[in-house]
Amino acid sequence: MVNFVRIYRNNEFTLLAIEDYLKEYHSQLPEGWTEISNWLDRLFDIKNEQEYKKLSEEMQVEIFDLNKIKTTYSNLNKECYMFDDDILKFISFLFGTAYFLKIGNPTLQEWLSAVDINHPFKTKEDLGYGYSFLDALQYEYGQNIVRKDLLSTLRWIGSQGGS
Repeated sequence: MVNFVRIYRNNEFTLLAIEDYLKEYHSQLPEGWTEISNWLDRLFDIKNEQEYKKLSEEMQVEIFDLNKIKTTYSNLNKECYMFDDDILKFISFLFGTAYFLKIGNPTLQEWLSAVDINHPFKTKEDLGYGYSFLDALQYEYGQNIVRKDLLSTLRWIGSQGGS
């Protein structure tokens, strides 16, 4: 279990207990999450091809496979992950894009256990600190840090995506 998170404060890097870090920085939904969550709700309510095209243009996603998104969401719900529904929808959305291919095609378990979701094969030893999504679930406000980290994936799914 992770005890500390490395942050930059007062012109230097310091380690902060993860409980304190989450309480201080992530007690609220991250900026931009509500808009993304509303967009995902619309995505899961698509009823026709016209709605699908409109949403894919809004998001400007390179690859956008609605069937894969909905299948993944159904599978994630069956797996009983303890994430809130909006997080499961976002993860499912990522599976319907080229995101996982661009980051090396990790398994879901590898990705959920990664300390850097955008570079999932880097270890805690490589980075010297960190937490995985599965680690974060153990803490109050842990779901909010997962939401924040999920927002970092958006730059990977467009035509310019990466690093």
